[in-house]
Amino acid sequence: MEEKNMAYYLEDLNRVHNLSFEKLGEWKEKFPYAQAVHFLMAKKHQLEGFIDDMDIYHKASFYAVDRTFLQERMTRSETELGSLVEEAEDILEEEVEEIEEVVEVATSDSENIIVEEENEEVAIPIGDTDESENVDDTETLSDFASWINSLGDQSSESSESNQIKKKKKKKKKKQSKLAQKIEASVIKKDEIISEPLAQILAQQGHIEKAKLMYEKLSLIFPEKSSFFALQIEKIINSK
Repeated sequence: MEEKNMAYYLEDLNRVHNLSFEKLGEWKEKFPYAQAVHFLMAKKHQLEGFIDDMDIYHKASFYAVDRTFLQERMTRSETELGSLVEEAEDILEEEVEEIEEVVEVATSDSENIIVEEENEEVAIPIGDTDESENVDDTETLSDFASWINSLGDQSSESSESNQIKKKKKKKKKKQSKLAQKIEASVIKKDEIISEPLAQILAQQGHIEKAKLMYEKLSLIFPEKSSFFALQIEKIINSK
């Protein structure tokens, strides 16, 4: 049943809204290394707006067999992701406006009223805390966006690496076939290839056989190919 349920949510990512974290936890405990489980966990966090826990997303990419596929699935619901980012930006803008209003009120009051030191000390950390929270939120959004982009980078690197490996395999395969052809053309089963035999064949008038043997000797001993070429030329001229 677990596999069927996973497939149900994977077929339509909008259904992940109805998937509970409790159920995801059960799947994760039962299938700790399944990429589908880690992907659904990441997608659930994304749709719910929990983009601060980057460990969830890093695990999804770690267990993903195809990171291009993961990137597509994570960015598939673009309207949902876009609205999520817009909502976060609106909240940040509202918080900034509230901080500015508080600062303006505090400044105008200080000109007419003597404020006690305790009140001033309380007011300062509140403003600092809000600003630090805003910075953390923007950094979280940036981390999430960077993670999404990194999936594409890693996918392209993986693709390039696979292409290089395929080219190397093809090259080795071609070299292997070439070696087999040379070996087959040079030496047949129980065939004797030697320079003295080539000379005897030439002396007996078997010109073509002698020529063929010198050609095979040139392949076996490439360092003497010029010498064998000269012998072939002599045989041809002796006709």
